[in-house]
Amino acid sequence: MEKLVVEFKTPDTVALHAEEAGKAEARKRAAELGRPVGADELREMEQYWQKFYEGFAARWVTHGESVTIVFDYDTGTATVVQKRK
Repeated sequence: MEKLVVEFKTPDTVALHAEEAGKAEARKRAAELGRPVGADELREMEQYWQKFYEGFAARWVTHGESVTIVFDYDTGTATVVQKRK
C-alpha cells in the first residue's frame, strides 16, 4: 500500500509553542534555584529556553513553519521527516 505524505506550513506555530515551553521551563528552573529571580533574569531564561526548543525542532521544521509527515498504513506509523541539510 502507498504511503501518505503530508506537507504543511504552519506559520508561527513552532515559535508560539516554543515560547510557551520556554516560559514553563524557565519558571521551573527559577524555582529550583532556591533564591528570588528578578524579572530581567527570568526573561533571559525564557528567551534561552525558547531558542533551545526552536533549535531542537529545527531538525524537522523548515524555516520554523513547514513540516512533512509520512503515514505508513502497512506499519501503522506516522513519521515526521527530518529536513534535508
